[in-house]
Amino acid sequence: MPGHALIIEDELVVGLDLQAQLSELGFDSFAFAATEAQALEQARIASPDLITADMGLLVGDGALAVEAILAECGPTPVIYISGDRARLDRLVGQATLEKPVTPHRLARAVQQAVAG
Repeated sequence: MPGHALIIEDELVVGLDLQAQLSELGFDSFAFAATEAQALEQARIASPDLITADMGLLVGDGALAVEAILAECGPTPVIYISGDRARLDRLVGQATLEKPVTPHRLARAVQQAVAG
């Protein structure tokens, strides 16, 4: 399934770490967004095969960005990421990851997101 991943993350180091880990899982192209607006713009430029979305952005909300992308681009596997476990617990049935993200947990979340 690997292909193009959209990483919605406002912390550069975290975004680059996600890119490195996703690259190890076979993803070969990446787009980055630090705000809701940038995320939608990047999804319009290249439709992602996977989205990782930090829940709390400095400008906007990762979940709202994903909602807008899915409404415009159609179904796409999503992994929601946050350092706040309570925020993730509200996303029942979704692929979620608590920070810090480890390679093993990311691989498992990718499988969950792709399986739907």
